[in-house]
Formats: sequence, C-alpha cells, structure tokens
Amino acid sequence: MPTESDTNLTIGIIEYLLQFDRSNVFIQEYYYSEVIMSLFYVDKNAQDNGDHEIHTATCSHSPGSKNCDALGYHTACSTALEAAKKIYPQSNGCYYCSYSSYTSESK
Repeated sequence: MPTESDTNLTIGIIEYLLQFDRSNVFIQEYYYSEVIMSLFYVDKNAQDNGDHEIHTATCSHSPGSKNCDALGYHTACSTALEAAKKIYPQSNGCYYCSYSSYTSESK
C-alpha cells in the first residue's frame, strides 16, 4: 500500500474570468482553487455478489494493492467507479471509503 503522503494529490487550478465592464474595457480576473485527488484501486477478486469493489488507497477494508488494479487519482469515487467499470463491468463502491458510489443491497 502507498504511504499516506502518496495517496492524495493536490492540484492548483487557476481559472480565468474574461469579461468587459460597462465602458467596454477588458477585465481579466483570476481565481485560484485547489482540488484534492485520491488514489483509487479496484479489487481483482469479486465479492460473493459478483461486485468488484473500488477502494481508496487508505481504506482499511481494501484487500491490498497486490490484489487490486490501480485506477489512478480521482476527485470523486464516481469517476473512479466509471474507470473500474471499464475493467470490471460489475463494479461497486466500498461501503466504508466510497459510500456515495455504494449500491449493493447488503454489506
């Protein structure tokens, strides 16, 4: 498993807002924000119901990186789940670390 410092990636984003004021003078504004991305994996082994669960790198319920395929860094578990479904069409979020993508009826 990666260390805690390897599991999140912070990206600085500069957004530009281009507009004109009432005198048609060009105004350019800059906005800076940070996006935190987490490293995700999908379990190579299906659960009893056939689901391959996605996990963050720090999830205590992950089977370990040797038993998972890396999905890369994602800003949300929903995009990690989309990536997992390209490998294993029957994928699902982990109840503990990816709850917003968890859809199984039983835990």
